[in-house]
Formats: sequence, structure tokens, C-alpha cells
Amino acid sequence: MKKTIVTIATVSVIGFGSSIFIQQPVHAETLSQLHNKQENIQDQRSQIKANLSKAEAQIADLLIDLEELNKEIAENKQALKANEKQLNNTTKQITTTKDEIDELQAAIDKRYEILKQRAVSYQQSGGNLNYLDVIFGSTSFGDFIGRITAVTKITESDQEIMNKIADDKKLVEEN
Repeated sequence: MKKTIVTIATVSVIGFGSSIFIQQPVHAETLSQLHNKQENIQDQRSQIKANLSKAEAQIADLLIDLEELNKEIAENKQALKANEKQLNNTTKQITTTKDEIDELQAAIDKRYEILKQRAVSYQQSGGNLNYLDVIFGSTSFGDFIGRITAVTKITESDQEIMNKIADDKKLVEEN
């Protein structure tokens, strides 16, 4: 009896189990279908590889462009530093030139003041200073030489002052 129960149980398990598995349809693909799928997958892989190669090429191009831009930035920074240095030098030169102009103008003003004082002195003496009268009014030969030397120095000094004024004016105009 035990054998019978075991046999019935086995048959019933196999029967019920097979009915469960039979309800699911089994699709078996043919060999040509598998080859077609394989070709499709290979085509897709080829397209992906091609797209990846294009993307890598674009990345490489972008990296090259980025490197060139970095070089340009570095060059521009160097040019900016050079321009700043040149600007500082030019500013210093302008300041120095302005100082020189101020000094020249002060010298011109001082020389004008000397000439002005001489003109006032000339007018106060009657406006008629004759160098020959000064020279011939000497009382001795030594006095004569001294007066000639004095008149020569005064004349040379006046001429030198006038020349310096003219030179300084030219320098001021040039700067």
C-alpha cells in the first residue's frame, strides 16, 4: 500500500507540475534569427564605437583649443605686465619732465627779475648809461682797465642772461 500511495503522489505531482509548465509558451528562435540579432547588435556596437570616436575627437579638439587659449591668456598677462611697467616709466618721466619745466620756469623768472632790476637801475640813473662815459671817466690806467673789465662783464652777463632765457623758453616749449 505504501508503494501505491507513493506512486499516486508521484504521478499527481508530475501531472500538476507539467500542467504549470505547459501553460507557458516556449519560443525557440531559429538560427537565422539569432544571426540577425547578432548582426544588429554588432551594427549597434559599431555605431556606438563610431560615435565614441567622434566624441573623443571632439574632446581632443577642445583640449587643443583650451591649451591655445591658455597660451594666449599667459601671453596677454605678460603683455599687460609689460604695459603696466611702461606706463609706470612714462608716468615717472612725465613727473620728471614737469619738475624740470618748473625748475626752468623758476630760472627764467629769476633772470627776468635781474634784468628788471637792471632796467630800473638804468632808468633811475637817468636812462642814459653810456659805456664810453664810464670807461673814459677813469682817472688812471688801472682804473681804465678795471672799468673796461667791469663793462665787459656786465655786457657779457646781460647777453648770457638773454641767451639762457631764450634757451630755457625753447626747452619749456619742447617739453
